[in-house]
Amino acid sequence: MAIFKCKMCGGDLIVNDNEAVCTCEYCGTKQTIPKANDEKIVNWFNRANQLRIVNRFDEALKIYNDILTENNENAEAHWCALLCKYGIEYIDDLKNDKKVPTCHRTVISSIFSDDDYLEALKYSDSNEKNLYENEAEQINEIQKGILEQVSKSDKYDVFICYKESDDLTGERTKDSVIAQDLFYELVKKGYKVFFARKTLESKLGSQYEPIIYSALKSAKVMVVLGTRPECFNSTWLKNEWSRFLDFAKDENKTLIPCYRDFSPYDLPNEFSNLQALDMSKIGFMQELIDSIERLNKGTKKYSNENFVENNSTQNTSALIERAYIFLDDKDYEKVNEYCERILDTEPKNSEAYFIKFLAGVKCENYAALLEMTQSDKCKIELGSNYQKAKKFADDNFLSKLNEFENKRNEKLYSLATEQIEYLNFNSAIEILQYIEDYKDSKELIQKCNRSKKKLSKDLDEIETLKHQLNSEKKELTNLKSTKRVLADKNKMLKASTQLHVNSKLSKLKTLVILSITDIVSKVVLFSLIQISASVEQTNKGFSLPDRIASVFMFVEFGLFIAFAINYINFRKNFEKKQDKIGLTVILLIFFSFVVEIIALVKYIPEYKNIKSNNADDETRSKLNEMSAKIENNENLINDKKKIITDIESNLNVLLNDELIQKYNATRN
Repeated sequence: MAIFKCKMCGGDLIVNDNEAVCTCEYCGTKQTIPKANDEKIVNWFNRANQLRIVNRFDEALKIYNDILTENNENAEAHWCALLCKYGIEYIDDLKNDKKVPTCHRTVISSIFSDDDYLEALKYSDSNEKNLYENEAEQINEIQKGILEQVSKSDKYDVFICYKESDDLTGERTKDSVIAQDLFYELVKKGYKVFFARKTLESKLGSQYEPIIYSALKSAKVMVVLGTRPECFNSTWLKNEWSRFLDFAKDENKTLIPCYRDFSPYDLPNEFSNLQALDMSKIGFMQELIDSIERLNKGTKKYSNENFVENNSTQNTSALIERAYIFLDDKDYEKVNEYCERILDTEPKNSEAYFIKFLAGVKCENYAALLEMTQSDKCKIELGSNYQKAKKFADDNFLSKLNEFENKRNEKLYSLATEQIEYLNFNSAIEILQYIEDYKDSKELIQKCNRSKKKLSKDLDEIETLKHQLNSEKKELTNLKSTKRVLADKNKMLKASTQLHVNSKLSKLKTLVILSITDIVSKVVLFSLIQISASVEQTNKGFSLPDRIASVFMFVEFGLFIAFAINYINFRKNFEKKQDKIGLTVILLIFFSFVVEIIALVKYIPEYKNIKSNNADDETRSKLNEMSAKIENNENLINDKKKIITDIESNLNVLLNDELIQKYNATRN
């Protein structure tokens, strides 16, 4: 049994030998797992999965390739290598309460032609293959969407790569401040510059990759800034500059590393052949800009005219009108371009910000925006552009914005309460987060969280109780089966005991009768011989008593035969002390007589005891042991019945809970 890490959430997966597919108990995701019993391979997989989960794709890919070097037929290693190529991160889908893939890397070629994908299918079983194919379909759709957005995304001259915030404090870094200064200097020169703080300012996280990919692909120059060595190897920084270097292998692109307050030898090995600039030197900024100018000499700048306009020639009304036309044509790139031209001369133009907001939500005008408030499409973020539009709006325009906002809020509130009614708490919370300051949305979010937690706890407890109930009922069935077996065994034991008792009683009875008969015969024999001896002394003949004695002697033991033969002589000669044999016989007879008396003393009480108790000591012990087993079994059955009753009682309490009944009703 091996322990792997879930490739979705990082939780422990306890996997049986030869198991290829399992479900994570933490995130509930059904997934493929490596076929590996070697501890080294298991550790490699777990290390690589942890790196991939935190988006350190290149490091993870190296480990997966090491695994494939050991065994190129490992389907899971091929698949995980593929995930690294596409920068796959699994995120929570609140609507469906499951993990779904998102791409941090754009690949032009189809996933279905990727070598690692084909190898994964080749060496996988049917269950693994189905999961791989289904997930590949999802990734392919995401990639198609990204590539479609890339075609519509802006093109850039320069890409500024830097770390925006500190991992520990969350505060803005010195790198970000330097990058911003460079951004404004380059903008003055007429360059279209990718600077995440500005470029991605009004974008959602899901929109980043197409923009970043387009910028990496189009930019001729990348400037990588860092004031600490570790900044260059941070996950997202390395993701950007490593992808840019990959593009540079086939295209005329240049990366310029810029460092400060540490040795250039501490820069990543990949920069060893690049000309690095020290940001602490006087004239650094000008030197950097001069280098960028030389590298871009003779090439078209994507945005020169967009940043440098003669303010006096701009007609704000005309530009706004053009922006609305582009908005209607769904040419959002042009919309943003013209709005920026307006804002260059009128930084507080409310309508320009509003138009940028409309472009962001893909809505052609205010009327269409109001229509959105009557549908599920109203679940839109009121980002920085909307807030600036509201901030700089006059009373009339502010009234219109408030009208839209109120209708949107009311619709979202209605959708949220509907979801609460159907106990879709995650969906309700997601909606309410758009309108946290509206009515009692915050209280509803807290209520949803409490209800969700209680519902989840109750459902888990119900499942646990059902499992316990089934288990206890099975044990009760087994106990009842044991009861029947014990009853049969007891019945057989009693029958066997009765036969044994009857046999022993018969034997004892026979022994008692024989002993009494023998004793009586000895007494009679002895009397007859006495009489015979007296007669012989007077008549000197073989009298009738002698004959009777002879008959008894034939039925007695050999000892009595000897006694009968020698007793008369013993009587004659005893006084003369001549018959020693006769004395011996007499003593032996006396001894046997005593023994038989002792036997009677033993046999008669034993016979009475067995007769009264219907069993001897041995059989009585066996019967008592069986009775104890039956009694113990009965006690266990009664205890088990009580446990089952208690579980059923607790289960009924939970099932009769209002929340649970409502949950069951909504699911039926």
